[in-house]
Amino acid sequence: MSSDPFIAAARAIYEISATDLRSSIEGLGIEGLHWTPDAPDTNSAAILMAHAMGSARDWICIAVGAERPPRSRADEFLNRFDSEEQALALVDGLRTDTLRVFDETGSVDWCEVIQNNGQPGDPVRSRAYCLMHALEHLREHVAHLQLTRQLWNARPG
Repeated sequence: MSSDPFIAAARAIYEISATDLRSSIEGLGIEGLHWTPDAPDTNSAAILMAHAMGSARDWICIAVGAERPPRSRADEFLNRFDSEEQALALVDGLRTDTLRVFDETGSVDWCEVIQNNGQPGDPVRSRAYCLMHALEHLREHVAHLQLTRQLWNARPG
């Protein structure tokens, strides 16, 4: 476990967020996972979950300087599952992997400025910004997912 207090705090917030996200999809069933609210620019629980967890893991890896896993942001918005169990397994796997990243992280220079994707022309951000963004973006989508679950539960019939 890292002795860096920012890593410990971020890990705790991440763990709460991942637990909240998981409980929001648990019991939805396959129909509920893929249901989309009848409003413009909304996403299904499956898409919200896949994007939120994939993005968080990626940004956390950027923040702490860990090797970034393969990720296709575009594919996250096309995500379809064959079962609720498959969706929960993805959440559990990403959660375990991200917690491992936190646990294997030593000291981080939070003021160090990096390019997000390491490519010329990419935005330049501090490692602190990347960590804060990972957590705020995750919490934002957890809230979206919780609202989507409420709408699913309140639908007629």
